[in-house]
Amino acid sequence: MRLLLPALLLLLAGCGFQLRGQADLPPGLSRIFIQTDQPTRAFISPLGRALGGSLAANGITIVDNPAEADAVLRILDEDLDRRTIATGPDGSTREFTLNYSVAYTLLGADQTVLLEPDRLTLTRDILYDEAEVLGRSEGEDIVVNDMIGDAAFTIIRRLQTLSQRS
Repeated sequence: MRLLLPALLLLLAGCGFQLRGQADLPPGLSRIFIQTDQPTRAFISPLGRALGGSLAANGITIVDNPAEADAVLRILDEDLDRRTIATGPDGSTREFTLNYSVAYTLLGADQTVLLEPDRLTLTRDILYDEAEVLGRSEGEDIVVNDMIGDAAFTIIRRLQTLSQRS
């Protein structure tokens, strides 16, 4: 057993596996303003909150005023769509698909486009278990929050490409 753990770690290191950690963001992006369709930061979107937390964890300061920012991460559009895939004999939903789509762009302090507008779409299929009727909405909320977290992670990885171009 003592040899199993080091062997497993060695195997994972050799295959290129890496835990989600610090993103290598360009130094010119030390202060970012996240702009959503919400009128004030008090009502920032769930994606905006996830992005803010992830960026802050990577040493980026989230500012409340775009004039103080090195860049503006603009969330152009967010959409969550639910589509039924399969129904039971009684017409009840047995399986559905959630599609979460977000469009975003990154602008410099002088309004130059640092990242062209892009759309990210995530899809998850959900099966309903008739025995667990009470957990349906909670399960759906968990999946949606997971999709939002994945979208934030993907956007931050896209921001990382800026440091690779410099």
